[in-house]
Amino acid sequence: MSQIDHIKHLLTTCGPAQRREVFRLLRDEFPIHPLEAALHTKAEGQILYKQPLAMAPNNDWTDDFLTAVAWLRSGEKKTIRAGPEG
Repeated sequence: MSQIDHIKHLLTTCGPAQRREVFRLLRDEFPIHPLEAALHTKAEGQILYKQPLAMAPNNDWTDDFLTAVAWLRSGEKKTIRAGPEG
């Protein structure tokens, strides 16, 4: 059994609190998004005010928080185009 397989097996024997502790340990080491490294912060503290939601969705803006999270995690670069008035 490889070390990874052994770790995976051990995780199946852990309860939620233990898995959460392991997650936090790994989360401190690995960023979810490259922006975290650039800003020297975690996405969890930024997304609520750095990822605005649109009143009406389009290709660059969404009115759905989970879609915004998916876009952030994908690393896809969105371009903001001028609206009808701009």
